[in-house]
Amino acid sequence: MIGPTEKQQRCLRYIQKFIAEYERSPTLRQIKDHLGLKSHTSVWHMLRRMEDRKLIKIHVGKANGIEVI
Repeated sequence: MIGPTEKQQRCLRYIQKFIAEYERSPTLRQIKDHLGLKSHTSVWHMLRRMEDRKLIKIHVGKANGIEVI
């Protein structure tokens, strides 16, 4: 299995730090702003690829529904 990309690693570290500090996952907008991405769609695609690689679990329909595995 291919490991996470550098951007995915940065995203994963951000999500972990955010959850540790706020006890909830960040929003797509917060992730987008932190990583300097231009659209929510690019964040969503990256998160889906991370889920495919079993790095996170996305709980669809739940606000702040990202879980680090």
